[in-house]
Amino acid sequence: MKFAVRKRNMTPDHPVFLAGFGARTKKSEGVLDELYVKTVLLRNHRDLLVIALDALGCDRGFTDGIKTHLGERFGLLPEQILIQFSHTHASVYLTGEHPELRRGNYSMGQEGWSDDPDAIDYTEDIQYYRKLRDAIAEMTAQCMDDLQDGELSIGFGKSMAAVNRRLVTDRGVRMAPNGEAEIDRDLTVLSIHNREGELRAILFSIACHPTAMGPGNNKISAEFVGRACRRLEEAHPGAVAVFLQGCAADLKPAKSAEGGSFTALSPEQMYAAGDELADETERVIRAAAFQPVSGPFDTALTEVLLDIEAMELTDIERWARSQGAYYERAVSRLQRLAEQGKIKTSYSLAIQAWQLSDNVRLIALESEIPTGYSLRLKTLFPDQKLIVLGYSNSVYTYIPTETILEQGGYEADHPLTASFAGRFAKGTEEKIIRAADRLCSSLGKS
Repeated sequence: MKFAVRKRNMTPDHPVFLAGFGARTKKSEGVLDELYVKTVLLRNHRDLLVIALDALGCDRGFTDGIKTHLGERFGLLPEQILIQFSHTHASVYLTGEHPELRRGNYSMGQEGWSDDPDAIDYTEDIQYYRKLRDAIAEMTAQCMDDLQDGELSIGFGKSMAAVNRRLVTDRGVRMAPNGEAEIDRDLTVLSIHNREGELRAILFSIACHPTAMGPGNNKISAEFVGRACRRLEEAHPGAVAVFLQGCAADLKPAKSAEGGSFTALSPEQMYAAGDELADETERVIRAAAFQPVSGPFDTALTEVLLDIEAMELTDIERWARSQGAYYERAVSRLQRLAEQGKIKTSYSLAIQAWQLSDNVRLIALESEIPTGYSLRLKTLFPDQKLIVLGYSNSVYTYIPTETILEQGGYEADHPLTASFAGRFAKGTEEKIIRAADRLCSSLGKS
């Protein structure tokens, strides 16, 4: 196997409107810690390129623009490129140049939230996209020129970083700590050593929302997962640490759970959470029995069309009034979209799969994916060492499990805030699982 790794600062050089919390009302006020974009190129019969960004997510226009540009320059196919987001809520949401592919309702240049999607100016977002696109292309070119022999290995541990945030009560679902809920606690570590045996890259993955500091923080930050990367790089000079976000849609930092609710951590407490994650990862690096990942690599990519259980606008309005201002604001956007005939009634979800060796596979799901998908997919492939990621290739809305659809709550209702005419239809989970099964099972057959 051959590999190359690059890392570059992507921190905006001026105040921006941070994505992730609807309570924010002004642009960022300084930098708590830097944001990075990292590229990892792996070659074993086929090239695999990981692009990891300290950002909330992106729209399809950003993804398509990056993948098209890299395809034209380097001949890489879309399925060979994995764009992954840490999902820190102290960064930006990335937008490409295609208006028809935008999620809308947000610009890094805005001064506050707007109810009118047509009033948003995306000039600053497009400039930032072009800057990132060119940087990623340059980093990829450097990786292509700097490929060296190495060994890829995989090890596993457990992490206590996350807790389920959905508490089912007789009054509905509350966003509160639920320590009894089953979650995927796997901590997966992919290590890359060069021919001299020196550790040069640490790709580690857990599932947890990087929301430790809450909406009160208005400084740019890679959050606790970024802190963990920094600590690992300090412990292993010459190595680049790359965080890969798992299926974290319904998980929050356990360190922010206080009694029956969540509390916003101070920067120092957030750093402590990152230190704990770094320590958990370090224990895997030093003590786990790593297995060589020998290839050959294979790739696949598909999309599955998910239906929306459409509601009448009057019913949505009535429901929103009972839920409060957050959803009422979303309804005002839906009203404008209805007048323009732009309310969405379906969503095409991208699923990407990589074979790393005969018994190691990676499945990357688009958007915000709950822990239940990871648990179920790992049950589906008991003989595989499976890495399941969410927040991959774009982040548009929450994709509920069947259980979440039945129970309701924020993760079920979120599509109504993202220009959809209702919640996802029953059977959504089965569609995704079947598509992922087919895709993963197709690997290694060519």
